[in-house]
Amino acid sequence: MRIIIFGCGNIYRKYKNKLQNGVEIGGIIDHDEKLHGKKLDGIDVCYPKEIEKFDYDYIVLMSDSAPEMGEQLLQLGYSEKKIIHYLDFFGMFPCEMKKYAGVKNDNRISGKRLLIVSVTLSFTGVPIVSLLTAKAAVQLGYEVTIAADGGDIRYIQEAVNNGIDVLICDNLRNASLQRLSWTERYDKILVNSLPMIRLAVKLAKRREVNVWIHENPDEYERIRYWKREIEAGIQKETLRIYAPSKRAAYHFERWFGSQKEAVILPLGIEDRGDAGTFINKKICYGLVGELVKRKGQDVFMSAVEQLPENILRDSFFFLAGKKNIFGFGKEIVKRAAMINNCFLLGERTRQEMTKLYQMLDVVVVASREETVSMAAIESMMMGKVCIISNQTGMAEYIEQGRNGFIFQSENDKELNSLMTWCYQHQEQLKKIGQNARKTYELNFTMDIFMRNIQKILQ
Repeated sequence: MRIIIFGCGNIYRKYKNKLQNGVEIGGIIDHDEKLHGKKLDGIDVCYPKEIEKFDYDYIVLMSDSAPEMGEQLLQLGYSEKKIIHYLDFFGMFPCEMKKYAGVKNDNRISGKRLLIVSVTLSFTGVPIVSLLTAKAAVQLGYEVTIAADGGDIRYIQEAVNNGIDVLICDNLRNASLQRLSWTERYDKILVNSLPMIRLAVKLAKRREVNVWIHENPDEYERIRYWKREIEAGIQKETLRIYAPSKRAAYHFERWFGSQKEAVILPLGIEDRGDAGTFINKKICYGLVGELVKRKGQDVFMSAVEQLPENILRDSFFFLAGKKNIFGFGKEIVKRAAMINNCFLLGERTRQEMTKLYQMLDVVVVASREETVSMAAIESMMMGKVCIISNQTGMAEYIEQGRNGFIFQSENDKELNSLMTWCYQHQEQLKKIGQNARKTYELNFTMDIFMRNIQKILQ
C-alpha cells in the first residue's frame, strides 16, 4: 500500500513509527512553505496541489485540522474515497487485544453476554458509569465485558474482582467493521459515550446497538470530521440513543438535528451509606474534578478568596481530581497554595473518594458545562449539601434551599454568598443533606438503575 501523508507536525511524529509492514510513504504534503522542496525522513515535502505527481492508494490526513484539510482536497478535485483520517487509516490494521478475565463467583449467570464499549478506563465520569452499568448487568445475570482502547490497572482490577471481563484494544473507536467480527459473540451491545459513536454506527449495519451519550458540546467538535457519516448512521432503526439527562439529550439533538430523539436514561450509583453532614471545629468544602477550565475550579477559588478571614480560618477546602500542572491547572495550583487550609488531593480511586465525601460538609459543582455530575449524585447519596452551577444536568433535581443550592455559572460572588450562608447556618445543613439523600433514593439508586438497564436490554 502506498500513501501520501498530509501534515508533518506532532501527529505525524507520533504515528510515523506505527506504520505497518507493506505501507510505503510516497510523499508528504504540508502547508508550511519553508518545508517545500526539502526532505523529511528522506521523503519529499510538497504543496497540496502537487499530489497529482504521486502514485498512491490513500491520502492520510495527519492533523487536528483534518476536516479543513479534507475539504481542501475535495475542492481541488481529489477523490473522497482516497482521502482518509489517520485514525481510520490505522483502524484498518489488526490491533493487539488483551483480555482480563473476571472472577466468576455467582450462580445467577443466564448465559447472555453483554458488551459495554467505553472510553479509556479510569476513575472519571463515563468509565465509572461503564463500571456501574456492568455491575448492574451482572446482577441481572449477564456475562459482561467492558471493552476500551486503554485502561488504568486499578480500574481493571476492580472490574475483574466484580466478575467483569475487560478487553483492551488499541484504537478501538476507529476500528474498521472487518476488525470488529469478535463483537458478534455478544447478545447485547451498549456503546457508552459519544467518542465511540462511529463504532456503534458501524455495528448497527449488522445488528441492534444501544448508545448512551453523556458528553458536553466540546466533545462534539472532536467528531466533526465524521459528522455526515454519523448523521446518516444514527437514522437506522437498529441504533437506539439514550442520554442521562435532558441537558445531554439537548446537546445531542442540537448537533445532529431532531431526526432522532434521545431517550432519558438516568444514572444510578451504589449506595455507600448516608454519611450525613456534620460540622466539627471546621466546615469542609470540596470540589471534585480534573483541573480543567470546564470544571470551574477558578470560579471556586475566586469564591474562596472572597471569604472573610474568620471563615477562611474555620474552614477546609479540598480539590480532588487529576492534576494538570500546565496552563489552567498551574494557575489553580498557585492560587491554592496561597490559602493555608486549601489542599489539592489529585486523582483518587472510588474507595478513596468515599472517605473524602465522608469528611466533606458542602460539595461545590462549579462546572461551566456538565450534562450530569457524578460528584453531585455521590454527594447527595451520602447526605451532603451541594452547591451546583445552573449549567449542569443535576440542577433540574435541586430545589433551592431545600435539598441543595443552585448558582449562576461563573458567578463567583453568588457562589461566595452561598458558601458563606452554609457557614453561618450550619444547624440547617443537616436537614438539607437529608433531603438531598431522599433525592438520591427517589432517582439514582442501583435498584432503579437496574430496572432501567433491564428495559433497554430487553
